[in-house]
Amino acid sequence: ANDPENRCLFDWVSEQRNQYKHLQQKRDESILTPERVFLLERLGFEWEPCKKSDWGERYEELVEYRAKFGTASVRENSNDYPKLAEWLPIQKNP
Repeated sequence: ANDPENRCLFDWVSEQRNQYKHLQQKRDESILTPERVFLLERLGFEWEPCKKSDWGERYEELVEYRAKFGTASVRENSNDYPKLAEWLPIQKNP
């Protein structure tokens, strides 16, 4: 997300997930229509990429990463640890 284009996409994806929660909870008006949900799901869009059951798995991956690299700072665009790179910021800012 250091690259402005990736940051823009990251922000857009986050907003789609937020709007989906609104749609599911029927809280506020959502800009996300059923047609948009269908189109995103057809692409394989994940509404909850880091389910709670994955927490232990990601934690173990972080332990492995730290042992290997001596740090728990994972690049957001890590090709070797993509799930960890997505999970870690969520833990910092739930």
